[in-house]
Amino acid sequence: MTQPRKQQAQLLQDMGAITRMRRGHLTEQYNRKKDPDGTERRWGPYYTLQAWVGGKNRSERISADGVPQVRQDLENHAAFTELCERYVEVAEGIAKVEVADSKKKPRRSKPPSAGKSRSS
Repeated sequence: MTQPRKQQAQLLQDMGAITRMRRGHLTEQYNRKKDPDGTERRWGPYYTLQAWVGGKNRSERISADGVPQVRQDLENHAAFTELCERYVEVAEGIAKVEVADSKKKPRRSKPPSAGKSRSS
């Protein structure tokens, strides 16, 4: 197996090891209210996961207990995306080498015809 093919296999193995992921980004939000005396009260934080899925913005409230797992899932998605990009780069390199190799192969010449002479 060539080195690029080994890289492809390793990248696929690394991608397969990622079993949980989520797209989007996590935001931390607070509710605020000013009291009549001018002091501001704040509640929260509240966490929201937002992502574009199927051309639509999807948002989901995340409990404070779920935030560490969602953050890990988002990191996993970023790592998976990076692995996919590296896989494409390796596959493009393989394609370029194969095209270059196919141009280097000598063409088979036709055998001379039996009835014609070459010394004309």
